[in-house]
Amino acid sequence: MFRKKNKIKFLGVVPRVEGAIDPPVKASKAIPEWIKVIPNEQNNFPTAKRCLPLIEACSEGYVWKTHCDIEFEVAENEKGTYLSLNFYSGINHFAFDQGQPIIGKHGDDQINVDPQPLKEKIRLHGDNPWRQVYKFNNLFVVQTPKGYSCRFKSLSNSFNIPIQLFEGVVETDHYYGCVNFPFRYTGPKTPHKYLLKKGTPLIQIIPFKREKWESEVGTADIDKVQKQQFFLTTVFRNAYRNQVKNNGNTKK
Repeated sequence: MFRKKNKIKFLGVVPRVEGAIDPPVKASKAIPEWIKVIPNEQNNFPTAKRCLPLIEACSEGYVWKTHCDIEFEVAENEKGTYLSLNFYSGINHFAFDQGQPIIGKHGDDQINVDPQPLKEKIRLHGDNPWRQVYKFNNLFVVQTPKGYSCRFKSLSNSFNIPIQLFEGVVETDHYYGCVNFPFRYTGPKTPHKYLLKKGTPLIQIIPFKREKWESEVGTADIDKVQKQQFFLTTVFRNAYRNQVKNNGNTKK
């Protein structure tokens, strides 16, 4: 008997979204560009492209793409440098009739502490030139089968975009609404512009089954560890892929 596949749904908040805004796609179709361009081998050594754990992390789940062009601009005035965002304002009206902006903000008090008698805010979420936390307002409701949640995270092994997400987990089987994505801009404080183009893969959506776990601490079976390592060295290339992944276990 064939096992029924689980299904995740991406539902546009209004009909106008369909066909105008890219929905999330399978993560395997949005592998980071640096992995795509490197060869399988260099100087007779396999590259990261042949590292199956790395590739599988990049291929897990689905990927949300930016809905429109967004330009981050760091400019300078008499008070110093400041950060501003520019984006196609027409996109606002895709979300709701009220015109929810595609980029929102979180209040400074939500993420920083202003201790007394100090007058400076303490950044509890790491150092960053810009304290302001923005959020991408999503135009899709994400729905999963009963018992399944989604983790919303930064793209695995993607390092070249100056965006740092505040990651989260949502019970998408119960929550029928748009999950938005808080983030910080991590570009330099010197004057510059950075264009985040429409359709840029940005957020990984990983559905998972909610289950209870217990932990156990002990000592590894060293003979089994050594046997595993010996087994991996019996082939020149793709040892993990061929000896572990494809076989499901080491040979007895």
